[in-house]
Amino acid sequence: MTRISAAESQVMEALWADGPMGAEELVAALSRTQDWGGATVKTLINRLLKSEVSARFAPASVIAMGVFVLLLHFVALAWGKNDPGLTTLGNFVLHPMAGLMILALLGVAITGGMFVVPLYAFLTTTVPKTETARTVSARNIICTLGLESRPQYRSGIARCLGHRSHQ
Repeated sequence: MTRISAAESQVMEALWADGPMGAEELVAALSRTQDWGGATVKTLINRLLKSEVSARFAPASVIAMGVFVLLLHFVALAWGKNDPGLTTLGNFVLHPMAGLMILALLGVAITGGMFVVPLYAFLTTTVPKTETARTVSARNIICTLGLESRPQYRSGIARCLGHRSHQ
């Protein structure tokens, strides 16, 4: 497996933090924390694009993410039985289900990243360069609409915010 340098890692962290962006936007984002010029950032981007991105863990990541999503679902259901209202950070940490909630959230985040990063690499390297932004944008819009249109998603968010579902 190809290892990336510390500088390449900083480029990836900027992309993860701020989402998909063009080279000039990435240069501007990195200039806030690094003393790199545009040529340096573009060289790092090219090195990353030429690296092999492995998707061999993607199927296992999806299965693991499903397990963590189920864990999150059941922990959220049980959470409301103990204390249905909003909480403070201190009360959250002291809640008997806090450890499982943190495990579920971390699990979804890590396994989701192990799936999404190779997916984006595949999407951005298999379409013509002129269509890359359009392809990624279309994927984001479709996923967002699909997620937000689900009643379970809306009622879950409402439950977490302490509101009752009106279904």
